[in-house]
Amino acid sequence: MINAMGYVNFYVLTTLIALPGVLLFWFMIRSGLADLAIGSAGKETG
Repeated sequence: MINAMGYVNFYVLTTLIALPGVLLFWFMIRSGLADLAIGSAGKETG
């Protein structure tokens, strides 16, 4: 794909594709939804 589109266009496209996920994660952090999931990651229970 990089050869067909060029480096700049490829990275602009991938940034645009990733942007909704970044915005959703930002919204989850702001509303407190991500704190619960991130806070327990990697911890053993019990």
